[in-house]
Amino acid sequence: MAKEKIISAKDCNFFNYSSTKKDLEPLESFIKSFSRDKVFSFSNRTRDNVVDYEAAPFATWEKDKEKNEWNWRAGRWVGENNDTNTKIIVEPRFGYITLFIMLEEIFSINILKDHKDLSHSNSINFIFRQIIPLIWERQLGNANRYGFPRNNNKIYYKGSKIKGNIDIRKSIIPFFKDNKIVSFCYEKQIDTTIASIIQKAYQILSKHRKINLSDNSLNVINAINMAHIPNKTITEVEYQSIQYKSIYQSYKNVVDFSWQIIKNHNFSNQDNKSTNGFSCWIDMAEIWELTLLNILKKEFPDWNIESPQIKVYEDTFFARHIIPDIVMTKQDDVVIFDAKWKKMRFDKNKKDVDREDFFQIHTYISYYQNLGKNVIIAGLLYPLEETPTEPNIPPYLFGLENKEVKFIISGIILPKTEDSNKSEKRKNIQEEFNKNKSSFIESLKQYLS
Repeated sequence: MAKEKIISAKDCNFFNYSSTKKDLEPLESFIKSFSRDKVFSFSNRTRDNVVDYEAAPFATWEKDKEKNEWNWRAGRWVGENNDTNTKIIVEPRFGYITLFIMLEEIFSINILKDHKDLSHSNSINFIFRQIIPLIWERQLGNANRYGFPRNNNKIYYKGSKIKGNIDIRKSIIPFFKDNKIVSFCYEKQIDTTIASIIQKAYQILSKHRKINLSDNSLNVINAINMAHIPNKTITEVEYQSIQYKSIYQSYKNVVDFSWQIIKNHNFSNQDNKSTNGFSCWIDMAEIWELTLLNILKKEFPDWNIESPQIKVYEDTFFARHIIPDIVMTKQDDVVIFDAKWKKMRFDKNKKDVDREDFFQIHTYISYYQNLGKNVIIAGLLYPLEETPTEPNIPPYLFGLENKEVKFIISGIILPKTEDSNKSEKRKNIQEEFNKNKSSFIESLKQYLS
């Protein structure tokens, strides 16, 4: 039996492999085939807010200046792919424990506390087999505040008795033929589309591990089972057409998350060893954006914070959306950030700030200024490996003394960890993250003042 080959990297770093052309073929083949079908999304990206895999490929061919040779550099995706001979692995460059801390921030869960034994956590399998079911269960429990979503459905009856209102047109033939009439009334019935999506996600997750359901979550599953929902495939159109009444708005997150679980066929078929075997990836750029978004929502409750999709040049052939990652608004004051999962070393010679990113954030500033808004701060936020060398007082827009918009390149210093199963070390990592997060928030509050 041939020994399994492994090609590995940390995200945003160069791959490790022998230099022969033949050894490159599996990686090159996978790079060409990489698509959104292989990526599990933790948020519900709409059609206008999807990843452009040509603009942001799985890996890029770059020169490794340290080795003075050309090599493949991994992009922003973390995960693994198996075929019969080669395993391709990309691990988080800050370590899995730091990744878990970010997921805790996003979904308000306690991964490190709930999983005392993390001896097998340094693998993407741990996330998909342990953490995603945990996130889903918590979302389901939080959603069930006012019972399961129901709709008013029109129910018809044919017989000698009237239930509700008579449908005269439908009653003409039955009345003269069978001396029966058709009546109708409205009854509240469980929303079958929502129920089918949640039920299917539960079946997929339960296939790989036992889901420990809270009382709230168990009530939802029982309500679905008692409704005897027909086993049918929900289409993308049906999913996109779901309408949530205000009382049931809390269900949107778990339905969106369930839909991601259903759509990801690789995730739902982990045990299927045919074709390319298990293959699933997560987008660290998405994780970073969601982490920042949720931190800011918690720390600035008096601001409205969102990721808007803004259509510009409507009614023209070149109409399109601009999508800033984070926009904070309070009355006419606006703060705009774009989250970038890229290396930031504050080194002028290495050109850490991409030209496209630089002009993109300035486009957002211009848009809100043209709306008559008071843009206070704008900038790019990166995962940092060291203390920023930027000045305590950020420069104004374009470096001009316009006294209007402060422009910053900043972020949160993330602990760079060798993953450990020791609870004491995990606690230290958590404390370091919280300290660095607080430092970022305090600096932002100073800029706002």
